[in-house]
Amino acid sequence: MPLIEDCKREILSMFNLGLQQNQPFLEISAGHLHRRVFAFGPGVMSLCCAAMRQQYEPSAGDSILCGVPDEVSAEFTIEYRLPRPGRVDLLQVD
Repeated sequence: MPLIEDCKREILSMFNLGLQQNQPFLEISAGHLHRRVFAFGPGVMSLCCAAMRQQYEPSAGDSILCGVPDEVSAEFTIEYRLPRPGRVDLLQVD
């Protein structure tokens, strides 16, 4: 059964990779996240969108590039600023 924690873990892994590569931002679409986590299986797109929203911080410089905040769509895309302010503890991936 798909879990939102699976999506969160993958987002944090993507943040870590972006930090290692000294990227100033990371763009994630729900469709891309869905493919990485559920590998074209019967994952639930709403879990990907919800996990992305939980990491979204407009005050940190994040922006929604495609879609609206409550949308469930493969095209829903957020640009996250790196590094994540005040979120160092969340960058640990189990």
